[in-house]
Order: sequence, then C-alpha cells, then structure tokens
Amino acid sequence: MGYLAWRVTLPLLALVAMTTTGVRGGPKPNIIIMMADDVGWADYEVHDPQMATPSLTALAQRGLVLNQSYTLQTCTPTRSALLSGRYSYKIGMQAGKIKGTYLRWLNESVKLLPASLQELGYKTHAVGKWHLGFCNWNLTPRYRGFDTFYGFLSGEQGYFTHSGSDGESFDFRDNGRIAWENKGHYSTELHTERVQEIIKNRNRAPFFIYMAYQNAHSPWEAKQSYIDKYCSHVKDKKRRIHCAMVAAMDESIGNITQTLDEEGIANDTILLYLSDNGGPTKYGSSNWPLRGGKASFWEGGTRSHTIFVYPRGLTKVNATWDSLVHVTDWYTTFLSAAKGNVTKAKVELDLDGHDHMTSLKRFAPGQRTQMVYNIDDRRNRAAVRIGDFKLLRDPEERHNLIDDPQYAELVAELESFMTEESKKLVPFPAELIKDKMGDPKYYGGVWSPGWCCL
Repeated sequence: MGYLAWRVTLPLLALVAMTTTGVRGGPKPNIIIMMADDVGWADYEVHDPQMATPSLTALAQRGLVLNQSYTLQTCTPTRSALLSGRYSYKIGMQAGKIKGTYLRWLNESVKLLPASLQELGYKTHAVGKWHLGFCNWNLTPRYRGFDTFYGFLSGEQGYFTHSGSDGESFDFRDNGRIAWENKGHYSTELHTERVQEIIKNRNRAPFFIYMAYQNAHSPWEAKQSYIDKYCSHVKDKKRRIHCAMVAAMDESIGNITQTLDEEGIANDTILLYLSDNGGPTKYGSSNWPLRGGKASFWEGGTRSHTIFVYPRGLTKVNATWDSLVHVTDWYTTFLSAAKGNVTKAKVELDLDGHDHMTSLKRFAPGQRTQMVYNIDDRRNRAAVRIGDFKLLRDPEERHNLIDDPQYAELVAELESFMTEESKKLVPFPAELIKDKMGDPKYYGGVWSPGWCCL
C-alpha cells in the first residue's frame, strides 16, 4: 500500500487531566479559546520546573486539566478542525502549506464556529494568528463569522517587525485597516491589550474570543525582560528563549484572567487553553516523556496540555479528566454551552465532534471512544485510535503489537476503521500552485487579500 509501516501501540500514560460542565439555566456564558502555537507537552512548569507558567498553573486550579486531549500535527490542520468541527482530512486541510502565495485555503462553504455562535446572539472576535487562507477577502476572519479581527493573516512573522523573513512583507490588521503603528511592539502584548479592550468594552451580548497566540512559533524572539524575569536560569540558549516566549504567553493569560476578575464576569466565562500541536524539539521545546514532536503523528506531536475552566458550571475543579477529547469536539461542546441545537448542527454541518459539556459538568466519562489522528495523503501516513490502542501507517511508535495473535481481532477493527475513514478523504492537491499576483510588492509591501478568485 506504499506505507512505511503499520503500528499498533499503547499510548503513553498521561500526567494530568480535567473536567468541565455546562448549565442550561441562566444566561449564555462568554467563551474564550486561548490557543498556543508550538508549545510542547513539557513546556509547562507542572511538567518541567525550569519553565515559568504560573498563570496556567493557577488556571488549572480553577478548572480541569484534560489529560487525553488531542489536536493535529501542525498549525493549519488543527485550526481547521477546531473552527470547523470536522476532521481536517474531510475538508482537504490534512496538511499545511498555506504559506506565501500558495493558492490554499479552508473552503469558504465550511461554516465555522463563530458563525454558529453569531446566530445564537454572540459577538465574536478573532485576535492573533489566522493561517487559514487570505488570498480572497471572503476567506478572512470577518467574512467567516468574526465581527472583529486584530492580528495577522499569514502563518509566521517577526514578533516586533510583523513582517516575513524578508523584513518587508508587513502583516498586521486592525479589522480592514493596516496597523502600521504596531511596528516595533511585541505582538503578544498587542494581542493581549486588544483582548482586554474587548472584555472591558463588551455590550450586554455574550462574547466569543478566539485568542490565537503567536507564541512560541518561529522566529524565536523574546523580549529581554521576559528572559531576565523568568528564564535566566535556563542554561541551554534555545530552551531559554523558548522559555521566555512561553512565559510571555503565560503572563498574557494572567492579564486576561485578571481583567475578567476585575470586570466581575470570570464566573460567567468559559476558558479553554490548548496548543495547536506538539513542540519542535530541535528549537528548544520539549514533549517529554511523549515520543516525537511537531509534524509527527506520535503522541508528542498531537497530544496537548489542555485546561478547561468554567467556575459557574463545573461541579469539580483542580482535577484531571482522563476521557478522550479531540479538537473537533470543541465546536459541538461550545455550541451546547451556548444553548444551540447540537443534534441539528451535527447533521446539517457533518460535524465530527462530541458534546462533552454534560460529562465534564458531572465529571463523568466522556462519549468519545475512538478518533482519527489524521489521514495525510501528502506524506502517505495515517493514524487512528480505538480505546487505548492506536494504529499507525507511519514509522515506529515503539511498542508494536501488530503481529501479536491476541490482538488480531482488535487489529482488524482498527484497520476497518482506518479504511472506512480513508474513503472520506478529500485529496491533498497533487501540485501546489503559487500565484505571483499575491506578492506583497503589489500591495505596498503588505500581505493583502484580493488576488485570487473562489
């Protein structure tokens, strides 16, 4: 079949977990998703004492740690799955390459979570990194369900210059306006200030904020103040800079939660923290003791340290919830929290997620018993899981049970699951096309929509 290997493995034991809940009575809760970028399993002080993440530690004490929470292997597949509620391979987003002038995007016909929340009376805001396509205005956040957008449309830029590696292709927008005034200011602090402004200037409607952090994606840039305050003791230079970038994000989270407290709405606000994928270990991140890292289907590439907080809704806090959670589950779970019709949405939108609100509320086992990590035809690999067993078409994950007779029935079940899901694959383009008309030089040195037709 052209695959390197088939592996059935037992996932590594988890370190922490958590629970959440939703209530039907009373007003609809505010919802904030805080998604880190390239922050690994062991990039938190609870897993590595040399790291500095006191705000996240405090956040976990107010809610639940989800110990078996999974995203995908890289940025775009995870963001697509989170906001669409669908497995990324079913919408052609199983791999990345939304970069530069490549003609790639999340199909505009896919209804995103913010659009569903808008219909339920929410004001919706995107802050930070988009990375789901922008060659046409209809692909950008304010045309995909967000009332406001403050951040960058591409996938990578300097934290101070807000430009690509050429130093000239600027990418920072305040809604439709190019925010030139932000040059020279650290992006994490800018994004945090905007989230705080949204909270303080809210109206009576519930709000949804998608805070997509740039930290700790390349380029590896940290303010010296964060290094001095939090990470000067870290001897390895790459790890020290990575530590400071994570600490900047953690301080941001602390500032946001403090603002919620000061505004008196912390009890009415759901907070979800997760990372988009595992950390890139060769650049100072760590996923220990999980194997692998960013871009791999191993646990270190797909398992996310995840925290869920809802003070008014949870019956148990400062605890670990060990049920299986996939990033597609948050669409249905938040739709449930917002008192939407989950059953109708799952049918009409072909959602793959499970609604965990009741299970989290009661600290009861979740509904999900199986999942697809991803099916990536671009790199000829796939991975699925049923219960505690995982089948991979990929190089090793070391405890191979494929030839053990006692698992023959399970192997057949896993193979059947993978085969059936593979039939739903929207193939990755055989050839990626670049369009030179997207070059920033045609737009005053700015990455700008308007150069492709849908």
